[in-house]
Amino acid sequence: SCNERRGVVEYGTSRIKLLIAEVNRCQSKMNHIIHKQEWEVETDRNTLKEYDGSSYLNRSVIDRSLAVSTDARMILKRFQVTQVRGIATGIYRTLTTASIILDSYGKVIEAPIHVLSKLEEAFMGLRSVLSEENPAGKFIVWDFGGNSMQFSVVDGKRSYPVVGFPGSTPIRNEITSLLGKKDSPNPIGAEKRSMIEKHLVKKHFSSLSSLSEIKDARVFGIGGVHSQSIAANLVSFLGLPLEGKTYTRDQVEQLYQKLSVHKDIDIGGRFPASQATNALAVLTIMKHIGWDKVTVSEQTLTLGYITFDDAWKVAPNP
Repeated sequence: SCNERRGVVEYGTSRIKLLIAEVNRCQSKMNHIIHKQEWEVETDRNTLKEYDGSSYLNRSVIDRSLAVSTDARMILKRFQVTQVRGIATGIYRTLTTASIILDSYGKVIEAPIHVLSKLEEAFMGLRSVLSEENPAGKFIVWDFGGNSMQFSVVDGKRSYPVVGFPGSTPIRNEITSLLGKKDSPNPIGAEKRSMIEKHLVKKHFSSLSSLSEIKDARVFGIGGVHSQSIAANLVSFLGLPLEGKTYTRDQVEQLYQKLSVHKDIDIGGRFPASQATNALAVLTIMKHIGWDKVTVSEQTLTLGYITFDDAWKVAPNP
């Protein structure tokens, strides 16, 4: 009677993710993962901004998200999931019509959808790494997603979040503007790199210097930038396999050198305009803090949320 099947659907900036797991609710722990799946949805490319500062989603991305929600609901029913929750992050924190849109998604998956704050997102990222990686001693979870970036620090016996940083899309847009370009920053070239790095540190990342004081901390990277833009590209562009799921600053330097001279068409993939700027942002932060390596963790916020008791007590299924 303690075991139940739970499902979490996460609506993010560039992907919708589904996780189904058997959970022991008496002990607040996951027994095993039953199914996981994700779909690419280019929400960040389909946001319409009005002159008064309001923002809306293009109808095409809403329709795509509704179709994915239908697929997710069919999968949830196929696996006979008894408890379902939805979470939303990134772009959904700023959309003017977020509550209306998420309500329509929720009716499809037949579950409430909660918009995570930046603090909650950092907390769920930390829970997901604790659940699967089981790290010991000092460690830092670096969540680098499409719309936002946050850090969760475990320093000895205390833990705390460091939030409020832009993610992949706003960083790409800012660099594109700095270079005087319109749709894509590529190719970035070499002559403007130092200017971009100084700008990013001064405007966004100067406060992260305090993390350099936490010596011998292992850094776990979660989110699409670490797993796709860095880890996957190191393999596809440079043929460099990751040892122990870990990449080094020197490897990211090699990757950036490769990406920065190419146009979007040469980089390819679903998000070519973001790959070089993602690598440069990772490099800038690693250099600024003094990190030499990052261990990529494939865990998602859904994993942290699926055993978070409060979520399942206060928001019953409709």
